Amino acid sequence: MSLPNEQGTQEVFPLCYFAPVHWFAAWVQASSPIGEAHIWYQKQQLSSRTWIKGPERVLPLTIPVERRSEKIAIGEKRVSYQENWPETHLRSWKNYYQNSPYYYLYEDEIKAFYALRHPLLIDWIMASHTLACKWLKISDSFPLSVEYLEPKQSLLDFRGDFHGKSGNLPSWYVNEPYSQVFEPFEGGLSILDLVFNSGPIARSYLKRGIT
Repeated sequence: MSLPNEQGTQEVFPLCYFAPVHWFAAWVQASSPIGEAHIWYQKQQLSSRTWIKGPERVLPLTIPVERRSEKIAIGEKRVSYQENWPETHLRSWKNYYQNSPYYYLYEDEIKAFYALRHPLLIDWIMASHTLACKWLKISDSFPLSVEYLEPKQSLLDFRGDFHGKSGNLPSWYVNEPYSQVFEPFEGGLSILDLVFNSGPIARSYLKRGIT
């Protein structure tokens, strides 16, 4: 199925760190997607966290950011390295996904990914998008807004459909189960949950996810 898009309409997406599966389900079927880079940064949202599945619960991997009192656009938010969070994220992926069918196909690349030290949150977001698209074998072309995009008729607006809590899925998404390391099935997780568990069929799964 495809998005209910009219000619000339542009789809606007929030920026997410290793975006959830349903974000990619909408994005791969969009005709002219654009990322919103000028919204205010908010804590505990998917711009700085992604959700993974453990044996007992779903848990977030969060990128810590520098604390400032004033509001700042997400494209300007700086990352904190007071703690070695890249090592923590890398270790978490291995601990929870080393028994998935495809994790070891991608392990060297994800190690290289976390060896970087991007100064801005948006750099991590875009790098995670590029890596996920490489593994999904889809184009990573994703232009960013040059200013805040006001809601209007020519925008198919997904900015309100992705939230920091897990399991909060939009009504347009078909939450079809796929094999996961730990049962029961949980939807709304990071795109890497799908990639590590489904490998080459992940792309076709995404194309079935829209009502």
